[in-house]
Amino acid sequence: MVEIPGHTPEIARLIEASDASRARLGREVAVLRQRLDAPAKVVRSVRAFPLRWVGGALATGVASVWLLRRKPAPTARRKSKGPAGLLLSLAIAAAKPALKSWATKQAKRLLIEQLSRVSKPTPDNLPADSGFQIRR
Repeated sequence: MVEIPGHTPEIARLIEASDASRARLGREVAVLRQRLDAPAKVVRSVRAFPLRWVGGALATGVASVWLLRRKPAPTARRKSKGPAGLLLSLAIAAAKPALKSWATKQAKRLLIEQLSRVSKPTPDNLPADSGFQIRR
């Protein structure tokens, strides 16, 4: 250490103690950073014990599948409908195509009526101030 004029041996001793304490503190910070670096610790652990990590992951996966699986809902037995229920089911099944055809025809008729009203202006569907006159 360089000796500075005007410094007493007491000051020199304090400066040396300060330098030593700063060096010790730097080493402790480095050790603390290493201990608290979780990702690096995990990587070191996986590299040191790969079979344990694979086995633990496998056991965790199997346990989670076993514990978190859904249990199938109980199926209820179908009750017999009897002859009246059977006839009603057959009648509804036979009427479905006819009902669909009738509903389709009705929808087409209503759509054509709506479109014909829109395409042909009449005094009923024109605004009063449009200035449009219908020729007959």
